[in-house]
Amino acid sequence: MWGGYVGMSSIGFLNFNLFDNAIIFEPNPNSFLLIEKNIKQNNFSDQITAFNVALSNKNSELLMELSHKNFGDHRIRQEGPVQEGYYHEEVRKIISVDSVAFDDFIKKNPQINFKNISMVWMDIQGHEGKFLQGANNFLSSQKIPVVMEFWPYGILRSGTTKNEFLENLVKLFTHFYIVDNEFTELQNILNVEKLFDECAKTASGGYNLAFINKN
Repeated sequence: MWGGYVGMSSIGFLNFNLFDNAIIFEPNPNSFLLIEKNIKQNNFSDQITAFNVALSNKNSELLMELSHKNFGDHRIRQEGPVQEGYYHEEVRKIISVDSVAFDDFIKKNPQINFKNISMVWMDIQGHEGKFLQGANNFLSSQKIPVVMEFWPYGILRSGTTKNEFLENLVKLFTHFYIVDNEFTELQNILNVEKLFDECAKTASGGYNLAFINKN
């Protein structure tokens, strides 16, 4: 899970026996401290491993802008000039966080059996395109489902263009579901473009999507 926040989703999955183990990535130091506390309090120290790092498309230091209203909306800031945003992101307090491409993280951590990973769950406030770039080898070889918060406003503000984001998806997946809909239909990956245009009309437009590869 990338964008672990305080560990609620991963701990919930294990509490309901949906998964046996989880790996959490959370770059914000305060949120990471709460993840560690929640793992211990819920007796999952042997089943959940957490890392205080951002998964991106490169190994570097990145700026994270902090929301004082919504602690779940801390975001990796795009490189270069920062434009005025709908949520006044340009005036947010910023901190530096470490980042790593997931493909490189795998190479650096041979003690972890990454072949046992059966799903990726992402809630990273628009940084999804950068993660996909940095995890291209892993996702191409494993072909596992990826569930993400699909938020075009955040994606564009992260510095990823619409075309870059869609190109990543088309290379890695063949179909998707809209998780928010109770009776959703399997859709061709090319339909994401229409969904992107629809959601980009407002700053809050978005869905939770599950991407799969049927090949």
